[in-house]
Amino acid sequence: MRKNSNKKEVFNYIYSNPGTTKQALQMNLNLSLPTINSCISQLMDDNLIIHSGMEKNTGGRNSKEYSINQQLRYSIGIDITKNHISLVLINLSSEIVDYIRVKKKFSNTESYFIQLRELIKTILEKNKVELNNVLECGIGLPALTNITNDKVVYGEILGIKSLEVKEIENYLGLPCKLYNDANAAGFGETWNYPPTNTTFYLMLSNNVGGCVLSHGEPYYGNTLKSGEVGHLRLHSDGKQCYCGQRGCVDQYLASKQLSRFTDGNLEVFFDELPENQEFRTIFDAYVIDLVETLNAIRMVLDCDIILGGYVGSHLEPYLHTIQEKLDRRNSFGDKSDYIFLCNQRKESIAVGAALPSILSFIEEI
Repeated sequence: MRKNSNKKEVFNYIYSNPGTTKQALQMNLNLSLPTINSCISQLMDDNLIIHSGMEKNTGGRNSKEYSINQQLRYSIGIDITKNHISLVLINLSSEIVDYIRVKKKFSNTESYFIQLRELIKTILEKNKVELNNVLECGIGLPALTNITNDKVVYGEILGIKSLEVKEIENYLGLPCKLYNDANAAGFGETWNYPPTNTTFYLMLSNNVGGCVLSHGEPYYGNTLKSGEVGHLRLHSDGKQCYCGQRGCVDQYLASKQLSRFTDGNLEVFFDELPENQEFRTIFDAYVIDLVETLNAIRMVLDCDIILGGYVGSHLEPYLHTIQEKLDRRNSFGDKSDYIFLCNQRKESIAVGAALPSILSFIEEI
């Protein structure tokens, strides 16, 4: 048991510190050199690590450097929206190897899932990856899923009445998992530096969702609806929401509330925002509603908040303005240093959906 523990400790250190040497392992893990040599030998035999170079020493022999074998296993993540498919291929280092985004209206049909299969085939062939080296396909979608991630239990946005993962697996030829889009994005944002306390990830994308992260793990709630801030009532008797209610946050903060002025292109909206007075007026109203929503989350959870999703990826120039407005809105005089911008700004949902299988593989080493 101790041998396996040492092996895992050595692998995890190399995973976090690519290009490390035996001397660095000995210094940082407090293990004997014979133990390190044994662990390195086992990991090499298992093809889990490789020689990645030589460390140049000013005196004596150069030291071999070791890194994990990134190409040993891969995972696929898919972000399904009402009108698009995004697909990422990540390696064992959890790095994006390649991604595809195509316009495709969702339909719970055989032809739709056959196209998904063809997209997977395309990205694997392009990157010379064999299907049997793919651990899993994680699918993030704007729906509620059960705790075992194998069934959609509520899918109003996509018009899903029933969808089980085994149906998708039959088309894709891969083991699959289904994830709520906000939970996937929140996990993808924080997995590498899990917060030690509670954090809320606010996803501002085609729809608005949230993920409560407790010590890096999503908190799902009693009925799997934790974090559904998109359905907080922001304006009494406001815009009609797809959920059947009026005035929901989703109808004011979803990315389409901005991109609809630029033919669905959010990049163009933010590119033109500084010099376009009409867009500035629209964005000012958006920020007012965003601040109200952030203040409500803070009052309930009293935790850090990460701004993510399509809109969150563009908010860096406006963060100070948002924080100033939050400072004035807070009932207790708290400073808004609890607001952070997302780091994962490219295909966050797809990446978050792909990660669990990689982390499970590493955990089993």
